[in-house]
Amino acid sequence: MGIEQSELAATTATIQAFVERFAAGQTHMENLFKDNFALTNVLIKKEAADIQVNFNQLATDSSATHEGMRTQLETTGKHLTSDTASLQVAVSQLVVDSVQTKENLEKSKILALEEANHHRLLKSLKYGFINDRRNGISCPHERTFVWIFGESDISEDGVSDDNEDEESDEDDGNSDLYPHSFRQALKASDARARKASTRFITWLRSPEETAFWISGKAASGKSTFMKMLAGSERVREHLGPSVTQLDVLSHFIWSSGPQPIQRTVKGILCSLLYHLLVDDQALRLEIYRKYCDNVIRKDEYSDWSETELVQVLLFALKERRRLTCMFIDGVDEILGSDGQMHALDVIEQIRRIPLSKVCVSSRPEGTLPAYLGHLPMFSIQNLTGRDILNLTSARLRTQFQAQLSQASALQVNKFLAKFCDMADGVFLWAVLALNSLRTGLELRETLSDLHHRLLILPGDLKKLYKAMWARLSDDAGLYQRDAAVYFGLVLESQFVSDSARDSMEGGSFETLHLLLGSDRPLREEILSTMSESQSRGIPDNLDGRCGLFATRLEARCSGMLVVQRSSDWPANGWRVDFIHRTAKEYLTTDGEGRELLLHDEFTTENFCESLITATLAATWLGVHSDRLRKFQWPVLTSPRQAVSFIYRLYSEGRISKAIVVKLMFLAEPVFESLVGHGGRVFHDGYWATRNYVDFLGAAAFETSNPKSSAARDFVADAVQRLERQGQPHRAPSATYLSYLPELSTGCCH
Repeated sequence: MGIEQSELAATTATIQAFVERFAAGQTHMENLFKDNFALTNVLIKKEAADIQVNFNQLATDSSATHEGMRTQLETTGKHLTSDTASLQVAVSQLVVDSVQTKENLEKSKILALEEANHHRLLKSLKYGFINDRRNGISCPHERTFVWIFGESDISEDGVSDDNEDEESDEDDGNSDLYPHSFRQALKASDARARKASTRFITWLRSPEETAFWISGKAASGKSTFMKMLAGSERVREHLGPSVTQLDVLSHFIWSSGPQPIQRTVKGILCSLLYHLLVDDQALRLEIYRKYCDNVIRKDEYSDWSETELVQVLLFALKERRRLTCMFIDGVDEILGSDGQMHALDVIEQIRRIPLSKVCVSSRPEGTLPAYLGHLPMFSIQNLTGRDILNLTSARLRTQFQAQLSQASALQVNKFLAKFCDMADGVFLWAVLALNSLRTGLELRETLSDLHHRLLILPGDLKKLYKAMWARLSDDAGLYQRDAAVYFGLVLESQFVSDSARDSMEGGSFETLHLLLGSDRPLREEILSTMSESQSRGIPDNLDGRCGLFATRLEARCSGMLVVQRSSDWPANGWRVDFIHRTAKEYLTTDGEGRELLLHDEFTTENFCESLITATLAATWLGVHSDRLRKFQWPVLTSPRQAVSFIYRLYSEGRISKAIVVKLMFLAEPVFESLVGHGGRVFHDGYWATRNYVDFLGAAAFETSNPKSSAARDFVADAVQRLERQGQPHRAPSATYLSYLPELSTGCCH
């Protein structure tokens, strides 16, 4: 902004000279003007210089401003370009995310559908009580069956297992007190057990041998042994010492089971396939993909054919590509020789699948030895001498401690030797005999007295059952009558379950059900509440009454019927069954056994009527009690099921027309109570008859069967009864009256 330093000095000198001349009196205008002009010129130059400086500064500032603006514009442009690119990236990511979200939704839908299909597949294979037989088998005594893995077991009574020298018989000073013949028999049993162990372990380890047969006579412990093997880690160790992936499956056939499928080939297939798939989602997916059109139509086990199940099971075993060992117990319990041969044919197909092994057990009956005898095998009753000795010794020391304390070691050992000799490898005989000897406890008998009691017991199971029954006559004839009623109810309940098929849920008769079947006053007390506006709920002390009934039932039946006490409440889940299949066979196939059922006056119709009436009472209790509703009973779950069930028994000749009508009248209020004491029946409008058929409608539907004259009589009488009531809010509507004939023609399903 200022002038240069030299110009400033000149200007200062000029001004100073002008001042000096003026002060000296040089006032001549020309001289002063010249000096003034010079001064002015200097000032003009100075001003011009300042202007130039300002202009230059302005130009510089303008250029800087322009450059700044240009830079700012360039920066803004770059930012806009960057923002545009970011926006494009964001939009692209949004598109990608949207596509991914859509794909995820599609995948979620697919996974949900697959999960639903997987659940549907498993549900179609799992029938009621699929694990019932396995769970009902008791665990063996802690020292039982240890020989199968080659373990030495010298009993606490000092009898050597012969793993040592012959002289080791006297290892504790007491073994020589056993009779010589018993010691030799025990040695022979131990030797056979060692050979059986070697044979079985060799089979487990062999990739070539794929089937094994465990033979055994009735009640020799086959099922207990198979359950132990199926759950043993030692089996897994021998199966695959170098294999990390292997599966052990099991199925237990049950001829006395509450559902028919428990004694069929279809039951075996459903059970094996279910347990194979339940923890293998990948395999379920493979099966669904291959058999989609077929599997998608399966809702329950009845939708499967045996051919389809075999096909899917074999495919699953092939696809699995991992070692799978299956234990199948009780092939002889499949009904009919044709069924047994079919089972063996299926087992033969299974064992031919790579990495598949099958171990089966059965009695050596019928044609089974001819078909299974070529396999590696052993007969279990020839191997369990030491097991029965250990079991008997432990029970004696627990239950007969007073008698043993007063006897010598020689007496105790002779008693044990005789007991084991009479058991002859049959565990059930040992258990029943010990129970029978407990009578001596009440009489405070000595061990010598018990020995005499033992000698009069028959060694054959059927004869032992007869002896157990005969002992009831020492008490009272009433005991035999009660026992015959209980036996009859349990046997008839088997026929009822088979007849019901899909009409009943649960299928297993329990303590409460049999109490209701045998106690008419209690049954009528419960059914009488159906006519009241509100249920009185569970009768007083029902649990206590069921508990007493369970004790009485076992005592009256002398142990041939047993109660499985599986809950804290006797009225809930306490199931009744024969102690063993042989007990049922004794009562149904043996001439003397069948005579035992004649001690009561009940007919087949009486048993059926009692059981169905008890079922209706149980249904009523289940509806009106939150606690009882949680437990599975053989309850009829809809009017159509009840009517169909009653008429099925009628068509089989088990009940008469008069009983049909009686049961229909009893059943009607039970099921009408489920919908508000007849609210649907007497509704003025047209309710969803095609979605729900009430009891009277179900009976009308049954009239479409030309043979169902009882149904026509019941429907006609029921309609007249309703019309006679004459109350507007209770009278059946015209719509409802037209609905009944529609059902009778089979139009409404």
